[in-house]
Amino acid sequence: MVNKNWTLEEVVAAYQTALEADPSLSIDDPTSPYSQWNALQQLDIFEEAYKKDKFYLMQAIGVCAAHHLPLPLWAAKAYIEGYNKIADAKSKSWDEVFGRPYPKGTHLATLRKEKMFKRAVYNEISRIKKSQPDIAIDDGLFEKVGKKFGIGKTTASEYYYDIKPFEKIFKFFNRELGNT
Repeated sequence: MVNKNWTLEEVVAAYQTALEADPSLSIDDPTSPYSQWNALQQLDIFEEAYKKDKFYLMQAIGVCAAHHLPLPLWAAKAYIEGYNKIADAKSKSWDEVFGRPYPKGTHLATLRKEKMFKRAVYNEISRIKKSQPDIAIDDGLFEKVGKKFGIGKTTASEYYYDIKPFEKIFKFFNRELGNT
């Protein structure tokens, strides 16, 4: 079982052990040690966020289901409490109990576009930087990459910088797994 308190080195070691047992295992597989460890980190964040936004309970349940993880005690209690409010006719809507999935006025098409292109923009800029190390990460590059994906330079920049904080983890795993 994956431990949320593992260091990255321990996660890599667990992944390498799992890879020896199943050479087809991808690091992105939701049941891989890295994916499960990352999910456990998210669950801690969701627990705090749930205090302000009840929809984080649904996200926690989804993460647990996707990664084959047991539901944390806080989430199990919150779910049962919410379910009982519906079952006992104390609430008439799941939104009342678990919160709205998106704030009023949210444009779903914009969210879908972001989910579709965010990682792609980061990967394209990384690919360009690898082949042209001296190229500046600036408006010109964001405009070029944005055109490729049909988005503006500002949006390309936002997507890139949303993913960039995770760059150290990507590089660490690529180095440890020999995928330079």
